[in-house]
Amino acid sequence: MGAARQHIRVACASCRHRRSKCDGIEPTCGQCHLRKTPCDYSQSLDRRTTRIAELEQEVATLRKRLASLKGGDLSSEPVAGPSTREEVRNEEDLASSTFPAYNVVDSLHVDVGTGEVSFMGPTSIPPMTGQSAGKSDNFSWLFCAFSGTPSPITFNISPAAHVELLDLYFRYLNGWSGFVDEAAFREGLMALSGGTGLTSSHPHYSPFLHLCILASGAHLSKNPEILSGSGEVERKASPFLHAATSLLVSELEHPKPTTVIGVDLLCLNLSDLHQQSIPTSSLSEGPWIDSVSNYEKMPIGPLNIYDRLVSLYTGRIPVLHDTDHDLTLSPQATPLLNNTGNDRTLQAALVTMCDIGAAVIEQFYSFRRQAHDTEERARRLRDRLDEWSFRYDPRRRSAMSRDPMAPPVMTTLALHNTIVILLNRPFLQRQCLDAVEGVACFQAALDTANLMQLYDSTHGMQNSPVTNSQNMHVAASLLVIVLADLYDQKDRESDLSQAQCALDTITTCLTKLTESWAIARQALRAVEAMRSEYAVGETNSEPFDVDEFFREVSKIDFSSMWDLKDLTDPNSGDSQASQPFFFC
Repeated sequence: MGAARQHIRVACASCRHRRSKCDGIEPTCGQCHLRKTPCDYSQSLDRRTTRIAELEQEVATLRKRLASLKGGDLSSEPVAGPSTREEVRNEEDLASSTFPAYNVVDSLHVDVGTGEVSFMGPTSIPPMTGQSAGKSDNFSWLFCAFSGTPSPITFNISPAAHVELLDLYFRYLNGWSGFVDEAAFREGLMALSGGTGLTSSHPHYSPFLHLCILASGAHLSKNPEILSGSGEVERKASPFLHAATSLLVSELEHPKPTTVIGVDLLCLNLSDLHQQSIPTSSLSEGPWIDSVSNYEKMPIGPLNIYDRLVSLYTGRIPVLHDTDHDLTLSPQATPLLNNTGNDRTLQAALVTMCDIGAAVIEQFYSFRRQAHDTEERARRLRDRLDEWSFRYDPRRRSAMSRDPMAPPVMTTLALHNTIVILLNRPFLQRQCLDAVEGVACFQAALDTANLMQLYDSTHGMQNSPVTNSQNMHVAASLLVIVLADLYDQKDRESDLSQAQCALDTITTCLTKLTESWAIARQALRAVEAMRSEYAVGETNSEPFDVDEFFREVSKIDFSSMWDLKDLTDPNSGDSQASQPFFFC
């Protein structure tokens, strides 16, 4: 091929489809040869010959291995070494990864019952279609594919229980700890179950996210299989959390979109077990694991921003800007009604609400809160809350149907009430219901009680997200303050009766929620302690000194609360982060 290249425009359709350029010397294509049109396709054939030979050798080796497996011989058989190209690629991958080296032969799955052999990709799972509902599935595919440990963790639950956990999460919890695309996630899971060889690069599925979803669904499950292995209600998710925590470091080293959602789910579940300090160091060092790579531009970046406190409090992914979720916030948003966790309107409502909540907490509950211009800032935040309510609350539109709302919608509206209370509560004074701020707080607390009662009657309080424990705690603490304030106001018997009834409703709902979330038990104890201390709802109690109560409230030093920005300091200790937090 030493002659000068000649550009010849005439070529057959096949050569044009291959975008082959003729060199004018050696026509190798049959049609070009008949037309006397030389091309350089022979050069590409020469370059591919070596690779084709390598692939043919690998296919022959795999066929021999399959034949030996079908014959019952499970002994190791020498396998041809990888090609030079594969060796270079593997060395590059292993240089920046702690994952075990992947060998295609190790992914041959043999069904002992039927003798069927199928090829599985690096994250594939054995087909579950041929298993009975009563047979246990150890789900070792979730753990061994990435951890490389010789002893896989076994989850002694049946495939039916596994499906139940997924259904519980997507029905009641999805949307609160990240927007998991249910259709794409299940499609990826089905592809893995069918043995199509789908790899870990699938954007909507990962074993880490799968484990975190199972852990979240386990909180709501009443299946005896889930309870039998834990011994305690609050530790139903422990086996899944243990496996997910083992994958945390590897997941942070190679982040992708599912990493952000999975880590948020993991933090939420660990905080319910009072073990929030477990992932703290890994989360703080996430963007700085590799000094060469700029992980701040990767999906793990939003987990290390300033409003981590509000995210843990509301049960949402931390957001700095609306674009962190890659959402299109339409100015013509429709009111919420039966929106699910994957609905764009619900996602926009949640992201917008969390942005307002972050501003409220930073303004009134942070070390660096600004004392000047507080009234003006509060007015602007109230306007934003009113605008949010007008756009998204279906009860604000008389033409909207009052049909039962979906679980995420009721929880979203309860979260709105929580932000309203947190915004207006710092302005409360004696005879609080005579002020606009007091009325706003009182109406928000009553609305939360009604929403939780509707949630319990429609969907069951045990199936509620953990966020509602905080929503009810904030509302109940406000109602205790109102009841203490109304103690000697004889002209407000109606308000007193409403507040007492709402407080009893919230206490009942919190009691039911303790069956699913341990942190709800802490909220319930806090509410009962406040009722006892302020002599609310007790007939045989000493008269409560309301004036002394409000004098003590005015002396509260909010500097003892967490500072949002200090939480992002990787050098700060995590002793505070290990303690669950409530606004009282």
